[in-house]
Order: sequence, then C-alpha cells, then structure tokens
Amino acid sequence: MQNLTTWHEPMEPRLLFAAFYQVVDLGALGGDYSSASALNDGGAVVGYARTASGKTHAFRWTRSGGMKDLGVLSSGGRSAAYGINDNGDVVGQAADAKNTRASQKAFVWTADDGINDLGNYSGRTGAGAFAIDDRMQAVGEAAFRPTAFGNQSVLPLITGSSDSGTARDVNKFGLVVGSHNDLPASYSLSGNSVTDLTAGLGLAGRQGEALGVNDDGAAVGYVDFGSGGSAAFRAFKVQGGKLANLGTLGGASRAEDINDNGVIVGKSLNTSRKGRAAIWRDGKTIADLNGLIDSTGGWTLISANDINDKGQIVGEGINGSGERHAFLLNPRSADSTPPLAHLGTVNPLRANQAGYAFTVRYTDDFAVDASDINSKDIGVAGPHGFSALATLIEVDSRNDGPARVATYKVAGPGGNFTTADNGTYTLSLRSGQVSDTNGNTAVGRTLGAIVVKIV
Repeated sequence: MQNLTTWHEPMEPRLLFAAFYQVVDLGALGGDYSSASALNDGGAVVGYARTASGKTHAFRWTRSGGMKDLGVLSSGGRSAAYGINDNGDVVGQAADAKNTRASQKAFVWTADDGINDLGNYSGRTGAGAFAIDDRMQAVGEAAFRPTAFGNQSVLPLITGSSDSGTARDVNKFGLVVGSHNDLPASYSLSGNSVTDLTAGLGLAGRQGEALGVNDDGAAVGYVDFGSGGSAAFRAFKVQGGKLANLGTLGGASRAEDINDNGVIVGKSLNTSRKGRAAIWRDGKTIADLNGLIDSTGGWTLISANDINDKGQIVGEGINGSGERHAFLLNPRSADSTPPLAHLGTVNPLRANQAGYAFTVRYTDDFAVDASDINSKDIGVAGPHGFSALATLIEVDSRNDGPARVATYKVAGPGGNFTTADNGTYTLSLRSGQVSDTNGNTAVGRTLGAIVVKIV
C-alpha cells in the first residue's frame, strides 16, 4: 500500500486565510533586476541583483541598511547569494564574467572578512554553496557532487565514482537534502550516506529534487507524479515516511522551503501557464500569494523562495513599474495593533532658554519601525496662534524593536522662550507618522503639554 496523499484542488485564498502581507520592494544595485533567495529569522535577506553596469552581484539586505553589494571573487565577475544563517553569514556562488563552469566557486561572506572562496576538491573545478547553518557549516555542490564546506575542508557527501547530485539545505541537526542522480535525496553531514526520499513511497526512480528541510525533518521540493509516461512535476512534502503531493494552481509546481511551523512556500504555474508565488499555510492546501497582498500596489509575485519562522517570505516578482525585483512579505496578521505613544515626564519651563527637550516612548506588540521616527511626528500648538513641528534629536536605537524612546526639541516662538511666550503648549502625535514593521500606523492624539512660566 502506497503512503501517498494527494491534494489537487486549489481553493480561494481569501477564504482560506485571514492573513494578508505587506510587500516590501528590496530594490536593486543600480540595475533593473533583483531576486531574493533566502532570509534569516532576523529578517536579513540575500539574493542577487543587476548593477548599473549590467553585472549580477550577490546582495545582503537589512531594514536598517538597505541593499548591500557583497562583491565578487574576480574582477569583472559575477556572484549570487543563496543562503544566510542567523548570524548574518552568507554563502553563494561566484564566477568570471562569462560564468564558465570552470570559474564557478562556492563562497562565504562574513561582516568581518568579506567574500572568500570556500574551495573545491583537489584538481576539480565548478562549485556553489546553497545553505549555511549557525555553526558555519555550508552545503552545496562541487564537481557535480553534493558537498559540505566546513572549516578549511571540502567533504563530498557521497563517494561513488558515478554518483552526482546537489545539497540544497541543511537543518540544525545536520540533515541535508538535495538530489542524488536526479532523484530527491537526503544526506548525512558525516558523509557517504544517502537516502532516496521517494523510494518505497510509490515514486521510486522518479526525477526530482528536495529543496528545503525544517528542524522537524520535513523535506519539500518537487518530483514527477505523472503516470502513463506523461511527466507531471508537482511540489511534495516528505515526513515520517509519508509522501504528500502538494497540488498545483494549474500546472507544474515546486515547494522551495518549509519553516519550523510547517508553512511551505514555492511557486506554481496557474491555469494560464503563468508562474505565481504559492503558499501552503496548513502544509497541504495551495494558495496563490497574489491573493493575499494589496492588489493596488501593482505587484505580481512570481516565486516565493524562502520563509522564516516569523512567517516573513522572500522571492521575486514584477513590481508596479514593470521591473522584476526581489520582494519581502511581512505578515500583517501577526500584528494588527498600531504602536502607541507615551509622553515622558515634562516639567514647567521657568527660565529663558533656546528650546525645550522632551521624550516620547513608542511601544508596539510586535516591533516599532525605527526608520519612521523623524521630525514630522510631533506637532506643537501654543499661545498667540503658535504652531510648529518638534525637531527629532535622537532615538535610543535605530534598530526596530518593541519599544523605542525618541528625544525631540521645540524652539520658542522667537527662537528663545521668554516671558512673552508664557502659556500652555500642547504636544500632539500626528496621524500616519509612526508605524510598526507590519505597516500599522499610530493614531494621532494629544500626548500632553508643556507649561511655560518664566518670571
């Protein structure tokens, strides 16, 4: 009896999920193209993008620093980043300008050391690294063999002379997934141990590849579920000796990654043969991610390539300007509550001075977007029709977080506060100015007042 479960019928995504996603365009490196390959649980994203000169370079994107060019290994060459760990270390593949097989090299990039070659087997050429764990253990392919790249070592995961394959992902327990002789497979980091993921599950010998694995050992990818000599590549999930066909939006589909909550992302052709980013929120029912974003932004999401444990998703799509760009999806459902603002202690102003400084503490049940805090946040209204904006002096941290304290300063009507300026000055948060990382904006309201009593 086959351990085979099939879900074929796509359902209307808005009926399936209450979740919606905010789309962030990650931009490019001066050119008109970018694609996001992976992200970590901190929200740092890696991929590759076209430069102003038309070259393709690896990038690392963060909310605070934007898109950073990670460089190349050879002058005039190309690079692409495919994996990142929670420490921010990045792996990928670099090559010469012609991208010849002989020039392809696996690389690692770190904040301290920049980009460096991970090496190859003696006398062999051609390599790439596709994932890296928090112990700096990278996996990929070298000389057409699944490979582990460690500290000053390059270890083939299989040693048969006729064997070939790739290593696409690794979990924290050292379980590696990829392909072996064009079949979905798993490997051990200790080497020379391979398992055909579909053998004995009704699809032995069927072409495909495992692309992602979570810490529970669930592997996803694509495999040929066809019959009667007709190929039908579909996304799959294997866990605990059970194989699931994850269905399709109308044509071929593939699952790219699965997080530790069991949420799967990937892509599928729809009934019009158009590629669309897909999600399996419950681990079995496919939905088009384009139905879960605001359509007024003009985005068409083509492929979802990775998902972290916070539910953030990265991939590639066509933005409202018609350019193919990397995107980041932030789940709105995780936090629908806007941030709050709280005025710090204010004391009466009793002597002439150039201005009055005060603090506002912003809090959120997810994270305050620190980049939104600026000199347009706080309005000040006072005697004799006085109206001004308080100037931002500093924020305690420019990283996003559940609480941020901003220091502002308001100048007197004539520059300095004098006896002519005595009275009450109301401080108000302006609507739509401060938001959280899910796009919820704080509601405008009166925060308090400064009393000027100069004698």
